[in-house]
Parts: sequence; structure tokens; C-alpha cells
Amino acid sequence: MTDKKPEKKETPVYGKIVDDVRSRIESGQWKEGQKLPGERELCNLYGVARGTLKAAFSELQKAGLIRQVRGSGTYVEKRDGRGNALEKQADELVAYLASLKLSKAEILSLGRTIIYSDITAQHFHKQPLCDDRKE
Repeated sequence: MTDKKPEKKETPVYGKIVDDVRSRIESGQWKEGQKLPGERELCNLYGVARGTLKAAFSELQKAGLIRQVRGSGTYVEKRDGRGNALEKQADELVAYLASLKLSKAEILSLGRTIIYSDITAQHFHKQPLCDDRKE
């Protein structure tokens, strides 16, 4: 018998860039609205190809941390004082559901598909956005 240790999945290179950029933004090193260094400079800084940097930027943009302006550059996304893009989307969803003036039972009857994600659970203090229990 051999003792095999479970293989650790190493974070992909673009994931390390995402973590570093997130850290720089959260620490205030890169401020809201600030233009990030150019692609060439960042590729040199991280020692990666443009495709790897673009993969990282795609993740950062989805997370609402940066925005890319064609022909201008990449900027740290401005926060609206309430938090990140996920929080903004959650607020929009709640407002939309409220505008429908549906009862809780009617909302639950719309479908039993519930998307759980670490981010959503974390955002809602480990409470699901809605539950699928019948009343």
C-alpha cells in the first residue's frame, strides 16, 4: 500500500493575477476610477501573455472590480457606496420582485430553481435568497 497524498490543485496563473489586483484595489493601492497600467506593462509585471491577462480581466470585470473602456484603458470600477456589483444586482432583483406585487407563494411558484453560490450565500449572511419550501 502506498500513501498517496491528495493532489493540490494549483491556482491558475490568471487566478493569481485576479487575487493580486483584487488585493491592490481593496488595500487602496489602486483607487476608484484610477486607470490601471497598460496591458504591456501588466504583462511584464506578471510575466504573462496577453491572453492570460485578458482572462484575469474578464473575471475582475464580472466581479465588478474593473471596467474596460475600448481605446482608453482599464479602470478601477467606482463603488456606489452600497458595495459591489453583486450587491447592486441583488438590490435590483429585490426591487423588481417587489414591483410585481406578488405574494411569497406566487414568487415561489414561479419556479423551484434556486441558484446557490458561495458569493450569494456570503452576501446574504449564509441565508439563501429564497427557499423552495411550499407554504
